[in-house]
Amino acid sequence: MMTMHGACGRCGVELRPEKNAVTVAEMSTRGALALWMADLWACPVCKTEILQGFGHHPFVYASDTEGQAEIVRVLKLLKESRGWLIPVWVSPGEREQTPPECYIKELRGEERSGT
Repeated sequence: MMTMHGACGRCGVELRPEKNAVTVAEMSTRGALALWMADLWACPVCKTEILQGFGHHPFVYASDTEGQAEIVRVLKLLKESRGWLIPVWVSPGEREQTPPECYIKELRGEERSGT
């Protein structure tokens, strides 16, 4: 029986949870704007991934100096603990316009831990 978690449009099979509570960085050309928690789901056949189950609000928002410092602190902790971090750009064109020093490395494949 199909649940309401979604299905892969390519393969037509139900998505499966890959990892709960991943950190998602809302990115712009200015760097990370906010950090959210979400769940990562994947197609067991083609490995297409989607993020869903976002919280109602970001857990850190870079609206002021304190917020920006907290984002830097959380990103440092994630890097040290090899936590899961997925950058998502505010608009599709901004990824190409974002200076490389603002990128947050997306953890994929062999680099993922915590499963």
